[in-house]
Amino acid sequence: MMVGFGLVLRLVTFLSSANVPLYGDAWDYFHTAQQLLKGEAFEPDWPPGLPYYLRGVMALLGDREWIAKIAMLPMYLLCSLAVYRLILRFSDRCAASIALLALAVMPTFILVSVTPITQLPTALLLAVLVLLVESCLRKPSVGAVFGIGLSLAGLLLVRPSNLLLCVFVPLWLAWRTKKWMVAALPGALILTSLSMWTYRAHELTGRVIFINNANSQNFFYGNNPWTPLYRTWWFGSHKEGSEGVPEEFRAEHRRIRSLPQADRDAAFSHAALSHIAERPDLFLVRTFARVRTFLAFDTFTAAQFVKRGKSQWAGVALLALDAVIYLNVLFGAILFGLRSIDRGRWAILFGISFGYAFPYFISFSHPTYHAPLLPLGAVLSSAAASEWMQHRFKLKPSLLMGAVLLFAVLIQAEWLLDLRSRF
Repeated sequence: MMVGFGLVLRLVTFLSSANVPLYGDAWDYFHTAQQLLKGEAFEPDWPPGLPYYLRGVMALLGDREWIAKIAMLPMYLLCSLAVYRLILRFSDRCAASIALLALAVMPTFILVSVTPITQLPTALLLAVLVLLVESCLRKPSVGAVFGIGLSLAGLLLVRPSNLLLCVFVPLWLAWRTKKWMVAALPGALILTSLSMWTYRAHELTGRVIFINNANSQNFFYGNNPWTPLYRTWWFGSHKEGSEGVPEEFRAEHRRIRSLPQADRDAAFSHAALSHIAERPDLFLVRTFARVRTFLAFDTFTAAQFVKRGKSQWAGVALLALDAVIYLNVLFGAILFGLRSIDRGRWAILFGISFGYAFPYFISFSHPTYHAPLLPLGAVLSSAAASEWMQHRFKLKPSLLMGAVLLFAVLIQAEWLLDLRSRF
């Protein structure tokens, strides 16, 4: 019932915005899918995972923007199914209902369900990965191991920052199960998928590319002499022509962008690593800021709503609903995670979540990047809520718990103050 209600909300959202043109990342992914569909040559500036999925749907239903939007709905249904199965394995039906309701009505999760961006595919693949890893630990099977390999390959091609998971998860599984197959088969699937895309990218460009062009550039945006100490994401959205961009940054960015395409990745990486080596203290300060902003409540959905000319008060209402649901997920997950639990099973969820988040801690970070972790956080928080409703949630307050909760509160307060300073 919760999923059906969520689907109705998404269909209403889709119908109300079906004729609104795509823009930003969503248009770029759609355009890349168009180029794949037409067999055109292009620079792989964007990871190919989502564009190939859109290409498949568009080949069947038509090359239209509204097709790309509605193509995301099956992912919402599959993600809800994965979350439901995951919660039943870890908790009970009451917890599953709570989690699915939160995901059904959360504005951020509604937006990513009708917009062709990578948050929802990543969330789906992460939930499936946790489910399969837990199955493999209980009883290794070829099917589960094969699924783990496909999930990891998909994560890598949807968001290359998931490379750490592709290395860590198979090796950790092999160590836990003492079976080499659980590392070898996923590793072979990941390498096969990566090799096939690398070959295709070489056909397009004549050079070897690690998935897409933007990886080293993003690393540079978050680690250069002009990167803000708190708003490490800033150069990801403010470049040439943007107000407030330092002229020195523009000159350095222009210098690297003027190099041949084949040399830019190395130049961006070298510039970022040189700055880190020169000022490791600033790298640590920015890394701490990246952790904090990653855990702050998101403003993306409300901002997109207002940018389309909608009521600012409606935007505030969306922001409030988003923040309330997110904070319940965050604090519920913290409370459930810090108490005495079956750490062997729940460590899977925490470990995969950290593996996803870590690259953002060293590159650049923004609250919007935690969206793929919302279903996993909902698994934890809904389990806590279910036990609390049934008077089974036993909690021993501790100094560590108080410190972590205070830190989480201060993160939200800091983010709110930063928002006020900008608007």
